[in-house]
Amino acid sequence: MSARSKLRGRWRRFALGLPTVLGLKPRGWFIPHRYAPLLPPPGSQPPYPAIERLFEEYAEQFAAVLDAVDARAEALESCRAMFEQSWFPSLDAAVAYALVRERKPRHIVEVGSGHSTRLLSRALGGVGEILAIDPAPRADIADLPGVRVKSSTLQAAPDKVFDDLVQGVSGAASLQSRVDGLPPRFMPSLIADKTTGLHLCIAVLGALYHRKCTGEGQMIEVPMLETLASFWLTEHLFGATWTPERAPMGYDRIINKFRHPFPTQDGYICALPYTDAHWIRFFELAERPDLAKEKRFVDRMERAKHFSELYQVLAELLKHRPTQEWLDMFDEADIPAMPVRTLEELKDDPHLKATGFFTEREHPTEGPITTFASPLDFEKTKVEFRRHAPPLGSDGVEVMREAGFSDEAIEKLKADKVLIVP
Repeated sequence: MSARSKLRGRWRRFALGLPTVLGLKPRGWFIPHRYAPLLPPPGSQPPYPAIERLFEEYAEQFAAVLDAVDARAEALESCRAMFEQSWFPSLDAAVAYALVRERKPRHIVEVGSGHSTRLLSRALGGVGEILAIDPAPRADIADLPGVRVKSSTLQAAPDKVFDDLVQGVSGAASLQSRVDGLPPRFMPSLIADKTTGLHLCIAVLGALYHRKCTGEGQMIEVPMLETLASFWLTEHLFGATWTPERAPMGYDRIINKFRHPFPTQDGYICALPYTDAHWIRFFELAERPDLAKEKRFVDRMERAKHFSELYQVLAELLKHRPTQEWLDMFDEADIPAMPVRTLEELKDDPHLKATGFFTEREHPTEGPITTFASPLDFEKTKVEFRRHAPPLGSDGVEVMREAGFSDEAIEKLKADKVLIVP
């Protein structure tokens, strides 16, 4: 290692570790692998039974990973310079390289960056993306193929990073692929964060009611993976509900490439004829009453067998008239339908305007802003605007006092950097 590299490494540790140690800013610090020799020698301490059981249970999987490493020995030899140092030890590097080559992940989130990022980038081979979260990344990291750098500590990283992880592992990112056959991709929304937050709210309300009835409190766990998995599997467990399976997983009416907003003469429309009466009336409005008599569309059971054909017929018939004309006809016929809005058009939506959904307000530090109302409406306890969102941490002391913490306890939390206030 050159003198320049050593100096850069020392400065990096100093710049991150000193603010943390002094309590100025929680930046983190490094515990290099070079300190491993300071641990007690193997066998000098009794084994931890829980860890021993895990190693025994997954012995075959561990062996398979080592076989994958052996199979890529030649490729790893060409990368030796990236892991012959104490920051990224050889076995860790070899296993990481082999797993990436074998499993071909589309998205990797790495906390920190350096030789590991270089190795993983080479392993990906230009397919997939690495998001490296590092407050002081080396200059060349962002130029590596497929690497995107977020110059931030892990604590300050945007929530979207973790939403992406749960979308991937819960099956969400692969759902659209089942519709169009394209590679997995993320939904353009923080769906994991928001859905888990709603479940957490439900859980808290249930626990509060239990406490009111029994006087007994309890711990609540709302794990993101289980929350999202249950969210998708409500409909997509489908045929795998039974043992043996009666059909593949994935609700076929929903996972259908022909199910989408339908084009009209001047835009798009979402139309949902549902009952037998709806379809008969729709075919009449479209001047194709003969279709209502076809066996494949004659009733709900038959239509369920021919969703793809039905969606294609719907698309063909709807394109011959303007959106508003269809909406007026559907409204008169009591057939569910809505226009397709862009995000920008929502601010001018007649219904949202009538309900006062959007409000212009003056924020004390940010100036004029647009806010939107709560979608909930209670007859007795109206939801009203109380105050603007405070700066991060500014109401921490107030919240802790409301929770019953004493001033002494709050000061200790602040001193221990558990409670961060501006």
